[in-house]
Amino acid sequence: MPKLCNINKKWGNRSIFNDFTLEISSLKTTVILGKSGVGKTTLLNVMAKLTDFEGQTEGFDTISYVFQEPRLIPFLTVKENLEYALSGCQKQEDFDKKIDYYLNVTGMTHLKNKPANTLSGGEKQRVSLIRAFIVPSDIILLDEPFSSLDVGIKMKIIDLYKDLLSVSDKTCVLVTHSVDEALYLADEIVFLFDNSYKKYGVQTQNCLRRFGYEEDNSLRKELYSLFE
Repeated sequence: MPKLCNINKKWGNRSIFNDFTLEISSLKTTVILGKSGVGKTTLLNVMAKLTDFEGQTEGFDTISYVFQEPRLIPFLTVKENLEYALSGCQKQEDFDKKIDYYLNVTGMTHLKNKPANTLSGGEKQRVSLIRAFIVPSDIILLDEPFSSLDVGIKMKIIDLYKDLLSVSDKTCVLVTHSVDEALYLADEIVFLFDNSYKKYGVQTQNCLRRFGYEEDNSLRKELYSLFE
């Protein structure tokens, strides 16, 4: 089980985390919620070792990271961007088979040979998600990957994420400001406060989960109250 152990992190004179410890459930989606500035992205960056900190992390050895912006190489095609992500991870002869599989699962085969700089914003984010899942990592970290998308496109990308998750054995940690996203996607929710948190389990029967609606809205009400 991935774990952060006694993490200490400062920005200037401000202490973000002080002896902070958190366990992440394996093969589940954990959603990190919290008010702006509380340290959600910093927490992801600690997990990814993209920032300096004191303390220990366990189980974060192989990760993929989905940023708010897609970060594709603009002059490479979709296929070439995915090949670049796989380089050094797998044998060359396995690239085409794996890429074709994921593009087929996500309905993106027709974009295979399009340069990244000709894609729409939603298409770029689709490729960014595929890239994270296609790399042989155990954990995917996602930093508000749906926040910059229009509502209609956002739902398509969110459902794409669920499709990718259904064909992969991945532990996912997703940061968002959206209670709707959290309740729709999470197996567990961690609401982050200043150097503390509260953890909630979420019902996982997909047939009973719809975006923006639950039969029992008590958790929704509590989460919204924490933002006040």
